[in-house]
Parts: sequence; structure tokens; C-alpha cells
Amino acid sequence: MDSRMNYKKIILLIIIFLGSFGGIPFVYAQGIKIVYDDTQSFHQDFIKLFSQKNLNQQHYGYELVTLDKVGNLTDDDLIVTIGHKAASLTVNHKGKALHTFNSKRSIEILYKDKLKKDHYAIYLDQPLERSISLIQHVLFDIKTIDVIFSENTNDQITEVKQLLEKRHIKLKSNWFNSGSSQIQQIESIAKQSQLLLLIPDILVVNQNNARPLIVSAYKNNVPLVAYSRAMVKAGALMAVYTTLEQVVAQTLNTINTIQTNKQPPLLQLIPPDDFDVAVNYQVARILKLNIDSESLIKVKMVEHP
Repeated sequence: MDSRMNYKKIILLIIIFLGSFGGIPFVYAQGIKIVYDDTQSFHQDFIKLFSQKNLNQQHYGYELVTLDKVGNLTDDDLIVTIGHKAASLTVNHKGKALHTFNSKRSIEILYKDKLKKDHYAIYLDQPLERSISLIQHVLFDIKTIDVIFSENTNDQITEVKQLLEKRHIKLKSNWFNSGSSQIQQIESIAKQSQLLLLIPDILVVNQNNARPLIVSAYKNNVPLVAYSRAMVKAGALMAVYTTLEQVVAQTLNTINTIQTNKQPPLLQLIPPDDFDVAVNYQVARILKLNIDSESLIKVKMVEHP
């Protein structure tokens, strides 16, 4: 009996020794539960990539929890949610939570502007400073930028104005009334714009308005700077955006910070720590703009934010 116990102790010491040198990751962690919508294909993509990166890096054990099984979660679980539905179903979780694939605004609304203790969110929308940096690295002589605001984003006007003023750019704010003729409003704004910068706002950019925004900008030769790769593919000039790989990598890093009892994340609302650049070069040619490669633009933005 004693020899068997000694044997087990030796094996455990070997595992810890190897782990300390990076041979075998040895991580003590509470249960990790990934809450997701099994009807969404991109949730499956997230889980597949998470599994691959986790295997290569952290070796955390985790379980998958579909939306209909949220009631089985315990307070000891660290939950990682994907998307808005999963976040909304776990907002009252008494343990630790890390939300992914939400806009900053949607999390603020969900938590009524105050996240609970030990609840965190890595939001998708890139910091506005990066979009402004992109504009300055591509359109060097831009002096005025048009931004469309609505009742959803009215409280952001001062912030946007201050960010632009720091870079010696003037803000031209445009009010969008969701109750009026939306296409006519978009056309009127585009006709008077030098450059149109879109910020996340479901009242302004949605399934009904996305195409009119792109078409109006195109018709009036106005560079349209968006915040998603999809809009660039559809006809916007360019955007900074977050990739799935970047979200997964940042999710694992944040889990590691939480699980290893290090200093917790300083921010509960965590911005993307990386980005990519998308450019529609066909639109650039129509606008007679000579634009560097996406990779070169990113290098310049990193070197000179």
C-alpha cells in the first residue's frame, strides 16, 4: 500500500516539475463552461478554434453548455458566453463570467451600465481611435469627418468630437431620426459629406440601411469607413475589424488571467487588443485613391497609432 502511494506521489511530482518548465501545462482551474447557441454556425467555429488553441497553449478542461441547459450552471463555474443570447441568459450568474461576441453598447444595456463583480466582457467593436488612425494613414489631408448619430449614440457625440480634435480633425455630426424617411436622410447626409465614418448603432446600420448607406456614398463619391469586413466586401471603402482568431486568443488570455489567480483584468469592459484592416480596392480605384496593402497599413498603424 505504501509503495503504491509513494509511486503516485512521484508521478505527481514529475508532472508538476515538467509543467514548471513548460513541458506539460499544469493548471488547476475551476470548471469552465462555454455557453453557446448550437443553431449558430459561427459559435461552432469559435468552439473549434478555442479547442485547437487551448490544446496548444493552456490545456484547460471545459464543458459545452447549450442555451437550454443554462439552468444547470453552478456558482463555482467560470462561464464563457458566445453572443448576445448567451450573455442575456447568464447576466445574473453569481460566479465568474466572461462574455464574448457582443458590442460594447449591448453589454452596457444588458448590465444597465454597471457590470457585476467578476463579470467581464471582451467586446467586438474596435476602439474609435483605430478607425480615426486608419483614416489618417490612408487619407492624409482629411480635415472634416461626418458621423451619423441617433438616440442610441447621442451620448457619444462629445467623446467622438474630442477624439477627432486631438488629431486636428473637425466633427460634422448628423442626426438620424429613425421615425422619418431613412433612405432620404442617408442620401441627404452623403451629398454633403467629405468622408462618412460609421460607428456601431443598430438604428443607423442594420439590414434595411446598410445597402442605402453604401449606395449613397458610392453615388456621391464619398469614402465610407465602416467597422466590419462584411461592409467593406459590400462596398464600403475600408474598416478596422476584429477576427475570430483574435477573439479566441484574447478569450484564452483573459481566462488565464482569471483562472491563475493573477491580477484580475483592470477593465471589466475589455476592448479588442488586436485588429485587422480591410480595404475595398475596387472602390478605392473608383474614388481615385492609391492605397497601400492592408498589411502595410496595419504595420503603420501599430508603429504610429
